[in-house]
Amino acid sequence: MYFLLMALILAISGFTQTTVTLPYSQDFENPSNVGEWTLTFSADTLNKWYIGSFVGNPGNSLYISDSQGVSNNYTGRRNGADESFAYATITVHFDTASEFDLQYQLKVAGENCGTNCGDYLSVYMIPSTSTVPSTGYPTGGVTLQAQLNNLPTWTEQTLVIPGSYSGTTQKIVFVWLADPFTEIQPGPAIDNISI
Repeated sequence: MYFLLMALILAISGFTQTTVTLPYSQDFENPSNVGEWTLTFSADTLNKWYIGSFVGNPGNSLYISDSQGVSNNYTGRRNGADESFAYATITVHFDTASEFDLQYQLKVAGENCGTNCGDYLSVYMIPSTSTVPSTGYPTGGVTLQAQLNNLPTWTEQTLVIPGSYSGTTQKIVFVWLADPFTEIQPGPAIDNISI
């Protein structure tokens, strides 16, 4: 199982990100159909995004792991950094509609200690020409959802993207932040995404 997971991870890293069109759905079950995702992280972190079968609703999912994909646990600060970041990005071309619904299932614990503190998932949308940072939060776009944690069972998330984005190409970025304090397991797992 471990070697199958590592093969999937290595296969994903070899893909060049493509732009997807709508309607879009992703349940992470087909390893040949996940290459549209770019998975990156800050250099000072053990936390990375993986696509695999450790946790899913059901089967495979996109999840944070500090152990090369063999758990859904995360680690706080490393190497003297105040925070660690991990990014999962997909580029989407929005056709013409009055609005777009981004739906996904999420399971995450994470430390919840108030504004600007804790371990949490946020979702951003930035222009396709923007660069996802190597640390910190994406800029030049909009925050679709901020500071999600304390959801220990699978929950449906629905984000409404205004029709003003019709005809544009945007990056949707899932960002996991872990601060240097308390760790409350597990980290985030995302499944069954649709737009």
